[in-house]
Amino acid sequence: MNLKLEKTLILITAFTAFSIIAQEFAPIIPPDKEKVSYALGMQMALEFKPTGVHLDPDVVAQSVKDVLEGKPTVMKESDIAEILNKARQDGLSTYTMTVKGRDKFSYAAGMRRGLQLQLAGAEIDSSALGLGLKEMLEGKPTKVKESEIEPLFKQAQAYALGQQSKKNKAASEDFLAKNAKEKGVKVMPDGLQYKVLEAGNGEKPTTNDLIIVKYRGTYVNGTVFDYKEHFLTRSDAGTMGMQEALQQMRVGSKWQIFVPSDLAFGHKGEQALKIGPDSTLIYDLELVSMPKPGDPLIGTGTVGHGLDGEYTASNPAK
Repeated sequence: MNLKLEKTLILITAFTAFSIIAQEFAPIIPPDKEKVSYALGMQMALEFKPTGVHLDPDVVAQSVKDVLEGKPTVMKESDIAEILNKARQDGLSTYTMTVKGRDKFSYAAGMRRGLQLQLAGAEIDSSALGLGLKEMLEGKPTKVKESEIEPLFKQAQAYALGQQSKKNKAASEDFLAKNAKEKGVKVMPDGLQYKVLEAGNGEKPTTNDLIIVKYRGTYVNGTVFDYKEHFLTRSDAGTMGMQEALQQMRVGSKWQIFVPSDLAFGHKGEQALKIGPDSTLIYDLELVSMPKPGDPLIGTGTVGHGLDGEYTASNPAK
């Protein structure tokens, strides 16, 4: 891959990721929305210029705007990859030589970038983005230096994460305070809250025991972010809150646990699960069994003998 293209791809990934900055969120000056948007347009030009692609900046800006403002889009999200891949197969310069090809590619590329920005919760001025893209592609003097792009993105990301952290902390504190008063909810000394839905009478795991669990993880608003059916792991794996609960449960038990952020993913969050910084999480947790070494339930998976993936042995519940 062209080194310049690779670098700019890394920049946009860093801008849209949740957890690149692993630090306490110090007060950050709010970024200049117009300047950051302009820099994003420049970045897109830097990404595509070496490929010889013909882009229509106005179409790109419109597609970004359509996505971020929730307007109907010209194409479906599922069409984006197909169009971009077809263009790469045919050759970007060749595919975008015609007005039809240029417009399709420009809209798809803008829509993809808009979706990335939407996921990151970024506030963007689509007109400024289009102008930055246009002036960079046309070789005109730009309002932002290339050397300023990365620092601008880092500032915008740090500010966004700081704001998200404040919002999540406030929501978490409010939720946990109210939830602690709910019937059946008990609170551990470290703040972990739990409710026993069904008491089991089997073994209780200790540190590093093999266990099979079933769980569903949700945000405090009820949105599911993770789900596993008969998942093979160890009692000291996962978040601190989950470890603590599992080592208090007996086989056959079903608990609902409410995990404060410091017992979950803390300030970093978890990008893969789209968990933002300082988020409280809820798990519906069932301790299914405690297989012993050599038990056929463990399976023979190539990765950690099934310990790093979903349990896939014969299971009528699947």
